[in-house]
Amino acid sequence: MSDSHEFKVGQFGKIGEHMVGFELSKRGWIIFYPPYDERTDIVAIKFCCKKCTAPWHNEHKISCMNPKCKEFEKSIKSINSKKSFKNKKCSKCGLIEKRTDKNAQQSACKKCGGKLEEIALCPKCSEKIKIFEKNCSNPDCDSTEYELLFRSIQVKSSHLVEGNKIGFNFKYQDLVKDPRHFLIVYNRRIVNHLEKHFYWILSVADFLKIKKTDTVSFKIYQNDRGHYSQEQLEPYLFKEEEFYTLEEKKYKLLKENKRKEVRTVAREQFNKDAFRKLDMV
Repeated sequence: MSDSHEFKVGQFGKIGEHMVGFELSKRGWIIFYPPYDERTDIVAIKFCCKKCTAPWHNEHKISCMNPKCKEFEKSIKSINSKKSFKNKKCSKCGLIEKRTDKNAQQSACKKCGGKLEEIALCPKCSEKIKIFEKNCSNPDCDSTEYELLFRSIQVKSSHLVEGNKIGFNFKYQDLVKDPRHFLIVYNRRIVNHLEKHFYWILSVADFLKIKKTDTVSFKIYQNDRGHYSQEQLEPYLFKEEEFYTLEEKKYKLLKENKRKEVRTVAREQFNKDAFRKLDMV
């Protein structure tokens, strides 16, 4: 390494993969790195709502499902440590009694001798606690179904070359012909004494707009080096500064409890986020 801020070639490639993985993780993707180089650097999956496509909270939630109870659909946290929810119910006569340290091991009903079973009841309305299926992150959606998205990603760690162009190597087998496959170009550089990270997110169709593959040189050379102007790549750039300016605005509105305005800013932010292209297939 020539300078303390430079990396070896192998290191730089892996850093690019992990930086992209970090950005995807922030957007709800579950990331896997294949142990061998099989033309896919990252495999990503995400749970999303089947109805509105919003991110799905893949969590085990429980709540009172009695619509007349004030605790209706409110998520119950750390229920195991809350004695008020724990009860025992007789399978024969239906008698319910609170579970205590004294009757914790008791298996027979004192009233009829029937079998006692553990049961979780709402302390407010005595209705049975159930699993909460509506885990869509969209508060306006009532869906109880989710689906699993799958994406394969080839990361191209790039360097600035002559003419301020973005240069990276490309092999034909990198172009997996599937709408769920993406190429993400990563670039790290020092701008005004600060380390900056740049990401361009391209579908297979996007890449074919800037790269001609039906050429003699492309067919002959196994590893093709491409130089792309930043104007060419501009439509695919993740504009980080604009994105986080809207993020700050959104959190300020949240603190002011301006829900309607929050949704408007969130939609604008979504449209600014090039990584969201992966959600749209």
